[in-house]
Amino acid sequence: LDGDSEWLPRARLFPYPTAEVGRWLFSSPYTMSDGTTVRIQARLLANGKLEFGLQLNGDQVWLPRARNFPYETAAVGRWLFASPFSLLDEIGQPASAPLNLRVEAIICDVAGGPHSVRLTWDRPVGGGAVTSYEVARLRAPSGTDSLSIVDPDAETRVSGTSHVDFDVRTNELYEWSVRARDAAGASAVASVQLIFRPSWEISDNLWGSRQRNDCDATASPLPGASTPDAPQNLRARLNSSGDGVLLNWSPPAGDGGDRITSYQVGRSRAGASGPSLWWSFPIPRRPYGTIFDLQGATAGLFRFWVRAVNSHGFGPWGSVDFTL
Repeated sequence: LDGDSEWLPRARLFPYPTAEVGRWLFSSPYTMSDGTTVRIQARLLANGKLEFGLQLNGDQVWLPRARNFPYETAAVGRWLFASPFSLLDEIGQPASAPLNLRVEAIICDVAGGPHSVRLTWDRPVGGGAVTSYEVARLRAPSGTDSLSIVDPDAETRVSGTSHVDFDVRTNELYEWSVRARDAAGASAVASVQLIFRPSWEISDNLWGSRQRNDCDATASPLPGASTPDAPQNLRARLNSSGDGVLLNWSPPAGDGGDRITSYQVGRSRAGASGPSLWWSFPIPRRPYGTIFDLQGATAGLFRFWVRAVNSHGFGPWGSVDFTL
């Protein structure tokens, strides 16, 4: 690979005494950094020589110009080589940038923010079959126009042409970029900018078309999706200082076909059919959880609740009891 590193597949010894003339045999697969899967292939020819080739992603076949192994003149332990292969030259140039990248919906997870947005785009023109899309974002501090902050989750890979991004705060400028990957590599980048302001006057519109104030928790739900299942493995315990209950859970077994954007958590007295007090927050970073402040709480048996939210609404509550 690249003229220096060698790859020796686990299945790599050609069983020529039992091979049938003209029948291809294959090495174990190798996945390159761009996601292309290759297998070395070989077959016995009628003249007794071996012919070698390369299979790409299970269908495309490359036969190098120098590919017949002259076993009669070979020395034991001496490597012989095919003519070189360039993936870019063989498969072609990468696709164009994804088309029509846009913020399709702003999903209000918490009154006053932060929120989530759903990005959508159309497949790029040209190139091979798209294996994935890479979504990244930049963020500028409130009141500035300088996209200087790279978010911790700087890049996300998705298979479809839609992506929900969370923790979008009001009055801050964001820029999302999307590029496609195919066997030839990464495409050019498409980008879109947004600043979300819940209320503003026309005269105060300093950001032009980048600024939006619409916010709808059910805006354009993803077609074919449904609400998520209940969170799993709910557990509660006192925190280390003893002034709060630490509630943890695992994500639902099913997200309904659309990414979960937030969770609602609540508390009630044990035996209640639902929480008497609850609030929402964006999907947490691992571990999933939150702390309930115990200020003013009296001793007794409490029930803690969690449910997941996606573009179609709320899933069922999960609950766990805990005695204070």
